[in-house]
Amino acid sequence: MAKRRAAETDSGLWAEMSPQRLRRRVQNLSQGAVLARLREAEQRLRDLSDGSLQGIAVTVDGRIVHTNNALCAMLGYSGTELKAFEGWPLPAENTLERETTRYVFRASHKDGSDVWLDI
Repeated sequence: MAKRRAAETDSGLWAEMSPQRLRRRVQNLSQGAVLARLREAEQRLRDLSDGSLQGIAVTVDGRIVHTNNALCAMLGYSGTELKAFEGWPLPAENTLERETTRYVFRASHKDGSDVWLDI
């Protein structure tokens, strides 16, 4: 293993490192840039969702992980309450009708009334 050398120059501290270490640092920087762009894309999607008049929920493996204010207002639940559900807040006798590529189903408002959703 090569020893790391450092020297003081007019432009600051200079360090010599192995090619493997330099490659790892470049990969880490690249991963950091990718993660930063991913975070920016997620924020743009969240801003789009939050600004929509349409009710929007994002699910992962059947669980709600994000809702917008419009959906919360439609159903009377907070985003935290909706995320706590295992699946959707559906009544026992839920009606799901398929219309070409759309689905219409009945959800339960927090006050117990029915709300028809078109997805």
